[in-house]
Amino acid sequence: AGQSIALVCAKKGVSGMALASRSDASVESLCEKIVASGFCGEIQKLPADTNSSLEFRSVQWRRACRECDLIVNASPVGLNADDTSILSRDCFSGKHVFLDIIPVRRRTPSVDCALSAGAVTIDGLEFLVAQGAKSFEIWTGLEADRKAMLKAVGKGNS
Repeated sequence: AGQSIALVCAKKGVSGMALASRSDASVESLCEKIVASGFCGEIQKLPADTNSSLEFRSVQWRRACRECDLIVNASPVGLNADDTSILSRDCFSGKHVFLDIIPVRRRTPSVDCALSAGAVTIDGLEFLVAQGAKSFEIWTGLEADRKAMLKAVGKGNS
């Protein structure tokens, strides 16, 4: 999912992106795909967990967050009830849009953290409904009732 989001952002003309993964090889592979898609912007590769200390990584991640508009969590952080936010509160601000694709609950700790800093958030349930609606429309040729779908997953008023 993270690779797909990055590729769509590249094709939509973002000026740059910062990428992180659990392995440097994954980031390298994604960078190759992004460049092959015709992207000419800047790509910042953030260090993987295994190659840097948390303190060093946090400094680089904070800097990358301050320079961006969209932050996406496509990691498994947030799937477990005892998970903490993927980023600290000072990584978010009112200028950010934060997409957390974790579909197990509406308010992951990362969503709560981003909201507390004033960011606009799109949670995993909204992401899941958007995917389901698009799939429904592709397969049936009919327009999906997104309001009903949001209500079915516990979001929305109607």
